Amino acid sequence: MVSHSDILGWLGIASLHGAALPTILSLANNPGAIAPPMSLIIMVWLGLLLLGFKALLEHDKFWSFANMTGFFLYSTILALTLGN
Repeated sequence: MVSHSDILGWLGIASLHGAALPTILSLANNPGAIAPPMSLIIMVWLGLLLLGFKALLEHDKFWSFANMTGFFLYSTILALTLGN
């Protein structure tokens, strides 16, 4: 059985990572779109990478998935920003 805290965790991660999708779509569809500050992108990217490694070392499947998903999304934003 899935606990209420697990459901809240998945909803929270979906909300946080979902916030990156409008930026990705905007940058992908409009090369002249204004990107977030590079410092913000890099710091979030680095934080997700480090927390992802921590979760992997602790064998925490939920946080491994959540952080690596965010890392992928912010890697996409970084690539789109550098490509523009």
